[in-house]
Order: sequence, then C-alpha cells, then structure tokens
Amino acid sequence: GNGFRAHLRASLTGPRGNLVNMVGSRKSGTMLDNDVEGWPGFRVDQVHVKATSPNGGPVARFKPNVILINAGTNDALQSHSLNDIGRRMESMLIDLWNRSPRAVILLSTLIINRKPEIERNVITINAQYRALARRLRREGRHIVLVEMHCDPNAPTAHDMADTIHPNDSGYKKMADLWYRGMPEASGRGWLQPPETVEGLPDDGTA
Repeated sequence: GNGFRAHLRASLTGPRGNLVNMVGSRKSGTMLDNDVEGWPGFRVDQVHVKATSPNGGPVARFKPNVILINAGTNDALQSHSLNDIGRRMESMLIDLWNRSPRAVILLSTLIINRKPEIERNVITINAQYRALARRLRREGRHIVLVEMHCDPNAPTAHDMADTIHPNDSGYKKMADLWYRGMPEASGRGWLQPPETVEGLPDDGTA
C-alpha cells in the first residue's frame, strides 16, 4: 500500500536530510508517514471535489508546499469526456493554488496501460496534460510536468502488476521520476517553506 511514496520519501530525506511530512485526509501503507490524499477509482472531477471540499478540503487544511498529482487513469478506463480532461485538470489545479498559494505542483502524465484501447485514451490525456503544463508555465504558474509515459526510465510493460497498476519495480521507477522533478522546482526557486499549520510538524515521523 506504499506505492511510490516510501521510495520517494526515502530519496527526499536521505543524503540531504530534508524534513518531509506527507499530508492528506487518508492513510495507506506500512510506512510511518503514510498520510495521503489518494482516491482509487476516482476520475479527475471527483478527485477535485475530494481535494477541495468541504470547508476548503485537505489542501486548505494542510497547506502543502508540494502537491503531486497523478490522476486521469479512471477517466481513461471509462472513456470519460476525454477531449475535456485538460480543462477539468486545469480547474482543479487553479483551486489547489488558491487554497495553498505557496505550492509547487508536480503533474505527471499517466503511465502506460497494457490494453491497447485504454492506451489510446492515455495518449490522448497525456497530450493535453503536456500542453496544459506548458501553458501554465508561460502564465507564471509554478508547475513541473513529470513524464511517466515517454521517458526512457518510465515504467514499461515488464513493470506492471496488471494492465493498470505497477508492480514494485514500476513504483520505484515512478518514485525516481517524481524525485527528478524536485530539483527542477528547486532550481527555479519555486520550493517555498510551507505555511505554518498549528499542530502539524515538518517531519511526518517525528
């Protein structure tokens, strides 16, 4: 149940000793700092609702300074309004920034799907995500696109547990790609100290 998160957290806290507190309204996995805002089976619009409501939702409550977003697989599986997914993703991103203005967003493209008809949907979605990230960057938004599909180090068919989900090696590859996006955000001066939230420490294992 740790997915890519345990590997990513270890990379962030390792040699450089960064303090990391993963936040969210849910818990998953055996790792100590296992808070997460993941919603299996949810489409982008449904994730949007969970992340921002009620009373502002977990983003407003925890004020994360880094938000990782990997969403849209269920839109692909359901062939749900695919030509509109870029707009729906943008709507969610804007709401997240409004609720946590210091946040840099790492938006990932979707990993491969082993069913050809779903993979075609994935390709359609990823093209919109890439275009969205480029445009938002031009508009001055703090967003890094993490390429999980076409990158040479992205999960391949051999890294899949089934047609949709990665196996352990696939999750490790995802973690490494997420981590690679962090120095880019830092190099651009986008990583800011998180807003102080009463009762919320900087280290999630403290």
